[in-house]
Amino acid sequence: MPDNSRPQVGGGWSFLRTFRKYAVRAGAEFVDNWQDCDVILVAGITLVNHDEVLQAVAAGKPMVFRVGNVPRKSRNRRSTPSERMRELAKAATVVVHQSEWSKNYCLPLVGDGTVIYNGVDTEIFAPGQKPDHERWLFAYHNKNETKGFWTAWYLFQMRARQNPEAEFWFAYDFGRDQEELQNAGYDFWNGEKHVHVARPESPEAMADLLRCCTHYCHPAVMDACPNAVLEARACGLEVVGVAPPELAGTAELLTIPDVSAGRMVEEYLSLFRFIHNTPISNL
Repeated sequence: MPDNSRPQVGGGWSFLRTFRKYAVRAGAEFVDNWQDCDVILVAGITLVNHDEVLQAVAAGKPMVFRVGNVPRKSRNRRSTPSERMRELAKAATVVVHQSEWSKNYCLPLVGDGTVIYNGVDTEIFAPGQKPDHERWLFAYHNKNETKGFWTAWYLFQMRARQNPEAEFWFAYDFGRDQEELQNAGYDFWNGEKHVHVARPESPEAMADLLRCCTHYCHPAVMDACPNAVLEARACGLEVVGVAPPELAGTAELLTIPDVSAGRMVEEYLSLFRFIHNTPISNL
């Protein structure tokens, strides 16, 4: 695995940091170079040196390629993310999808594979004292039209008609529209209670924010396995407003009984043991 020391919330870096913590506890050992490893884990195409991974595979190292979504070419610094995914998938011993939705969506690029849902650090994300009234949270770290802020805004507006005491907290980057929206009361027009909260900069801050709320609203489309939904579940929130199964993997996350990183890591380690003990020609 690549360096996982970055402190950011979300994305592949959070996965790597949590994975390493729980995998070490389960007895796994991490080495500093591919020559000494038994199995290579590629957690995402932007988290590894592409040529180095292919070199390791050519030398006979089994590789597990974790796939969630297809990075958009228009938003990715690398000009050929889909081509890189196809190449790594072809070289992989096993492809791991983060959800059934991901498996279906990415199938033309990476082919079939197994599904292992993400898990979260339940030592950080755990239930706490809830407010005595309904409070919704919508949180995303940058401006992205697929995350559905305005859908969440509408859903809460409808909910507030039934429960005028409910609050809508949201952490979202509105870019250059921020001042205009703030001056316009974020376009709420029926007295809805709302608060634009600061962006959480660490897992601990995100957990504290979740514990202040009762509901987590996540209407995003094209989300394979959003960690924030698992974090909300681990903190005891009710998740609302999710996209239908054909548009995202979110709905699947409401049915898995165990959202912990311990469960996720054991599923990966079982796969690694099987790969390590099975000749690649038989896989």
